[in-house]
Amino acid sequence: MINRYGPFMDTNLVEPIDERNCVVHMDYYYCPKSTTKEVEEKSQKD
Repeated sequence: MINRYGPFMDTNLVEPIDERNCVVHMDYYYCPKSTTKEVEEKSQKD
């Protein structure tokens, strides 16, 4: 799944392990030209 909101984007990949379990891989991206340093630092803490 790809989610985009403003200068931010994240991807979520769900990897099945068995019929009742999975692993979710999440990656976050942002456009440095469109964000301030304060927004960048806050988004990495949350």
